[in-house]
Amino acid sequence: MILDNIVNQVNRKLAQRKSSYSEQRIDEDISIFERFPQHRFINAVRRVQGTSLKIIAEIKKASPSRGIIRKNFDPLGIAQIYTDLNVDAISVLTEPDFFQGSLDYLKCISERFSTPLLRKDFIVDSYQIKEALLNGASAVLLIASILSAEQLRNFITLCDELTLDYILEVHDENDLNKALKVNPAVIGINNRDLKTFHVDIRTTERLKKNVPAGTVIIGESGVHTETDVQYLNDLGIDAVLIGEGLMKYDDVKSQFHSLFGVIKS
Repeated sequence: MILDNIVNQVNRKLAQRKSSYSEQRIDEDISIFERFPQHRFINAVRRVQGTSLKIIAEIKKASPSRGIIRKNFDPLGIAQIYTDLNVDAISVLTEPDFFQGSLDYLKCISERFSTPLLRKDFIVDSYQIKEALLNGASAVLLIASILSAEQLRNFITLCDELTLDYILEVHDENDLNKALKVNPAVIGINNRDLKTFHVDIRTTERLKKNVPAGTVIIGESGVHTETDVQYLNDLGIDAVLIGEGLMKYDDVKSQFHSLFGVIKS
């Protein structure tokens, strides 16, 4: 399964990084690191009554299901476009082998732009959460399907200690039941099944019904048309995370306006 292969490779690469940059050293660096204000990411993507859908735009070169999505890939250039478009947050892929991402992209973008950043990766260890902070992230992605309830609880506790926000990502009822055990502040409903990579945008509507009131809800994946945007906007969720729906177009600005003009006009 692709997801198993990704997680196995993440663990292998993680062991290599720990051997060259120990957890003791990363903890020492964190102790003197200037933190972002608490809930910087959540406050940016929480939808206030009477306002339109918030937008998390993703910087993404490739994926296992689509291969290379953007050949002329310039992370800083894309971040500049998103900043000019006044998106609410930026998601940066940092997984190198299957998505051709990099922590360096995250760090460089954080040094140049003030928009809250999400580290988009397959988090399996507290070390990665600490890496995210040191490289400029305001939030991390926690995927329910690859983590136990105990791991989720521990990782959320660590995020709180580091003043990092998170998106707890779910795809089905089993994921959601696991997530609700840890009372998450933010739930991301991924319309893409990470086991099959099949996408059904109605997943957001189906799972949203069982998310407690007050939880920030983010719809992820499957946004390709103005109709998709209007559908998610009308559901009343807080935000949408969009990657491929922007990245595969040469003119990102034009595609952005064609998708979101209906709700941002």
